[in-house]
Amino acid sequence: MAADSGSEPAVTYTITAAAGEGGTIDPSGEVIVYEGENQTFSITPATGYKISDVTVDNTSVGSVTSYTFEKVIDNHTIHAAFVSEGDGGTGGGELTIDKFVLANTSNPAWAR
Repeated sequence: MAADSGSEPAVTYTITAAAGEGGTIDPSGEVIVYEGENQTFSITPATGYKISDVTVDNTSVGSVTSYTFEKVIDNHTIHAAFVSEGDGGTGGGELTIDKFVLANTSNPAWAR
């Protein structure tokens, strides 16, 4: 029979961190955190990509570059999503071809 040290085992929780194509989250995978401690994650897009959204426990926190879980008392998830810098534009660009200007607008009158 082993001697009892009189102390309770440390309580830990798991934060599962993942990143989609186009970037990284650090640390990643299953991150063990002691109860009441903080854990910070860094989100970094690859060249040619930008952060489109970061979700914590399935709730968007926006396109942040870092996120800290403070005083952890439960398991959590964090996921970073990325988009190519050439994707997801909001319009307004222009392309000039042989002195004609094609404007990318959301409601062009000539398209009716």
